[in-house]
Amino acid sequence: MSEVSEKPVRMTVTKLGHKIDDLTEVIDLMHNDVLELKSALKSLIELQKELLSEKPATKPQDSGFKGMFG
Repeated sequence: MSEVSEKPVRMTVTKLGHKIDDLTEVIDLMHNDVLELKSALKSLIELQKELLSEKPATKPQDSGFKGMFG
């Protein structure tokens, strides 16, 4: 069986620069996504606080009348 020997691809400064640019772009996208998630979570927490801080509706006063079967 013959083995195909591939010459290792050398990293040049230009290739490295392109990879760094790609990485920077991906990190920027991830940063923006994290900021959006943070904002959404903050809004949900504020909404939850508002819902928990509201006083529950009071029950109507019991008039003593239990109806036909009570």
